[in-house]
Amino acid sequence: MIYIWNNPDVERNMVGEFVNESCFGFDCFNEATLFSSDVIPIFRFNCKLSCLNGLQLANGTIAPLVNESICGFLSGFSDEIQFVKVRVEAIDGVSDDFYIVNVLKVVDVLDKQKSKCFFVTGTKDIMGFSSLVYKDDDFSIARDVNYLLHLLVSDELAELLIEHGCKGFYLPHECV
Repeated sequence: MIYIWNNPDVERNMVGEFVNESCFGFDCFNEATLFSSDVIPIFRFNCKLSCLNGLQLANGTIAPLVNESICGFLSGFSDEIQFVKVRVEAIDGVSDDFYIVNVLKVVDVLDKQKSKCFFVTGTKDIMGFSSLVYKDDDFSIARDVNYLLHLLVSDELAELLIEHGCKGFYLPHECV
């Protein structure tokens, strides 16, 4: 079974704004390409640092923002992950203890026969789904080549990440 790893449900003030997005582009962490920049990504939260979950933070990029212990855990599942150090700014301080999980592995597991897609007008680019089905495959964490916005994780990895305190895992039908 495949899960989609998305932002956890949190209050709006606990969703980080990608402050210097213009330096990188909105989709820079959802393209399954190596991130290289001398500029550190900054995420601003409208709450105190003490209110933020220490393991995973919700943010506007759709890429997981996690602490170092989760990075270490994830690195044991794939060598096709880049951990990009970020700066977290809260109303009462700054933390440099978080990383964006930039997944470089790409798979082709969208079941095109069973899924119903909406396309960007005049293109073959998928804009969304009214029905979504992924085929099982042998990977732990990857992005689907057909829709890079979805970060896919195996049921085994999702279960282990949940045990480690991460949130935001959804079955495909829950994301339409």
